[in-house]
Amino acid sequence: MWAARTRLALARVGVPIDDAPPEPSFEVGQYDHRHNVIWLSPEIVRPPFVYADELNAMTFGALGEVLGHEIAHALSPWSRAYDARGRLRETWSKGALGAYDERVACLARQSGLQPAADLARIDENVADLTGLALALDALEREVSRVGSTRPPNAWRIELFVAFAQSACTLEGDWRSDLLMASDPHALVRDRINGAVKNVPKFAETFLCTPGMPLAPRERCAIW
Repeated sequence: MWAARTRLALARVGVPIDDAPPEPSFEVGQYDHRHNVIWLSPEIVRPPFVYADELNAMTFGALGEVLGHEIAHALSPWSRAYDARGRLRETWSKGALGAYDERVACLARQSGLQPAADLARIDENVADLTGLALALDALEREVSRVGSTRPPNAWRIELFVAFAQSACTLEGDWRSDLLMASDPHALVRDRINGAVKNVPKFAETFLCTPGMPLAPRERCAIW
């Protein structure tokens, strides 16, 4: 039996997966590296993720961050090793991979994680930071395109608050060992603070003095 399973597994190395679509789940969003697709729950196409206003920073901070987070998973540590067809193979140059690993290691050190042992959690932290940075960039580009009489910080405050609120739960500062083992995400407070403190415009927006917990002198950036 095991010999047959081994032969089947070896036969699939380097071969694209079946074309069966990913199964829907109760996740807000999910990236499937096997199909290189993103699943978004229809439940989030309503407040606080989506508002009817033509331009609303809350939508960018909630839905925009989710989209950015899932897009980021395509190149985050766990899924980066797969190509666009879902095959496990290296496609990056050594120079690009080395630079990427250094940036990921920065985030791992900041979170007190070990790249070899905590890859899944590091993967989620990378996606959180990247998703927030992409959402902020998209918002500022859209504000610049349509024009606005509001000060830039007004838009940014709404985006950061929406991001925090969309991630907030009743979890508190604890989590059961069973849940910690099955959920690669950090505790909610660490997840929110871990992302915003690495976005310089957060500290600028909320007037955080350099060296404060959410305005560290050494920040990590992935892209």
